[in-house]
Amino acid sequence: MDAFMFPGGVLRDKRKELKLSLDEVYRKTRIPIRSLEALEEGDLGRLPAPCYAIGFLKSYCQFLELDPSSLVDSYKAMTRPPTRFLGMSRSNVERPGGPRWFSDVVTWGAVCLLLALGWLTYAVVLRPTADVEERSVEAGALDMVVPNASGEIDY
Repeated sequence: MDAFMFPGGVLRDKRKELKLSLDEVYRKTRIPIRSLEALEEGDLGRLPAPCYAIGFLKSYCQFLELDPSSLVDSYKAMTRPPTRFLGMSRSNVERPGGPRWFSDVVTWGAVCLLLALGWLTYAVVLRPTADVEERSVEAGALDMVVPNASGEIDY
């Protein structure tokens, strides 16, 4: 953040006008001295998370009897992320890899290919194979004796 953009000098000037030290301000407001220094110097990078920094800024302004709205607005304007040119956002800009649906098609194609290769590997390579000769049965070539319905053996 640029120190020249945030009007932290207003806070420092008012504090000096009231003849207060940073230690006295800390004891009365409980705002850490490091944060008070960062606010007065306009070094917003040294401040904590924005929700805390805004609270510190409001408390400090109220303690110095200043209107916090303009300083809070300046802080928010400086910490706001930059906007994209012509309202283009990440959602409506084409990615370099092509349209969004293309990556979905490639992913599902890869999944289907893996499933097909798995099935083919099982069917051809891993499935136990039996000799064709063991499966075939010739007519009239019974090795066992089978009784008929009355229990008698026919030869």
